[in-house]
Amino acid sequence: MKNDKVHIAMVGNTVENIIAGINAMGATDLYPIISEKFWLETYDELKSRLSNIVELHDQLKGKKLKIDPFKDDSFITMLEMIIDIVESHPNKNSEFWINITGGTNLMSAAAEAGAVLTKSTAYYVVEGVETKKGPKRGSVIVLPWHSVNPLGLDKKRKQILIALNENKIGLSNKGIIDLYTNDFTSRSIVHYLKELERAEYITSYRDGRNKINLITPWGKIALRIIKL
Repeated sequence: MKNDKVHIAMVGNTVENIIAGINAMGATDLYPIISEKFWLETYDELKSRLSNIVELHDQLKGKKLKIDPFKDDSFITMLEMIIDIVESHPNKNSEFWINITGGTNLMSAAAEAGAVLTKSTAYYVVEGVETKKGPKRGSVIVLPWHSVNPLGLDKKRKQILIALNENKIGLSNKGIIDLYTNDFTSRSIVHYLKELERAEYITSYRDGRNKINLITPWGKIALRIIKL
């Protein structure tokens, strides 16, 4: 099977940077994550201008690839969309490229984070300038950090996240130790839990004398990332 070149693009009210990226880099598939305010007009324009060049996808898992870029939880939602696209693509040898140019600042930030976490290649389209000879075509800057793994999740940290993900009501420190009797002590578990809580992968609350630990949405994202 050939290597597909899959582009994921954040899209606001213009498609010019998306088209410039596709023309410059080449692509077989395009998944545009579009601000819901501009969904209809923007998607229609992409379809009319790119349908003969790439396979254009308008939804994933039965849901349209649109986002409200101003909601509190939209950063996590966009990360999940990017992970879903990478995870579900049928060709596991695909190259994944993420255009971070379009949409709001939050959309660009989510695209950058998604590129790092899925080890995709992020790129930015620099807008062309008007000259006496006409408009100058914009250039593409490929960002260098797509192979970085910032999560720092070793075996023991993964074990804790897996245990909390499988126990929806949370686990006490002792509950985690009981699952992995050979890996944690009452002292070492505190160290790992503090680290994971500082990273916002887990949260906790007091239930009498027990501290109950729960996985956060960011922790769930981390678990999905390490499986890619």
